[in-house]
Amino acid sequence: MVERCLRLLFASLLAVPNFGICQQEGAAEYASLLNAAKQAQTRSDYKAAVSAYKAAAKLRPNVAELWANLGLMESATGGYENAAESFRRALALNPTLLMPNLFLGIDYTRMNRPGEAISFLVKAERMNSRDPQPPLYLGRAYLLAKDFREAKRAFLRSIALDDGNSSAWFDLGVAALDVVEADGWRLSKEGATQSGRKHLWRSRCVRSYG
Repeated sequence: MVERCLRLLFASLLAVPNFGICQQEGAAEYASLLNAAKQAQTRSDYKAAVSAYKAAAKLRPNVAELWANLGLMESATGGYENAAESFRRALALNPTLLMPNLFLGIDYTRMNRPGEAISFLVKAERMNSRDPQPPLYLGRAYLLAKDFREAKRAFLRSIALDDGNSSAWFDLGVAALDVVEADGWRLSKEGATQSGRKHLWRSRCVRSYG
């Protein structure tokens, strides 16, 4: 599972635009930091990549892709709170970026904050309806929120796009069982309520005609 997430992470890395950095102050340092970040990613040294992207973001704080890539590296090191802040910075600069929306939703889910995760994952799925990852993590967020029917629907959408993902099938099974359990509890509660009403009606009849 960890390796799968990392493959998804690297597949989602955004290219950082140059914006003519050769003509800007600190261009050489900026280019060196980006190169250091990429090399650190290649050797899976995510902490070093975080440091390089942070330094680059200080030089170019208005580049959304920098904040997005920083968030990815922070997420890879388990720093989900810091990653969420970086993703929010990226989206404030460019709300149309898919990856920060997706990974912000994923990290909020990891932090057990489904209420915040769902809106970002819904947006990510709308932005790329062919990617099985947004509905997969959306389903997990709905599970945390105990919205089992929506979770089941999301997992089904993910499986329709990638029916070889065993993790999605497992999550679908969990959601389906939760739906059955929730329905059973609701029917049991309704049955108890109906039984109580009948008992009350009978008691009133006995008092009236007894």
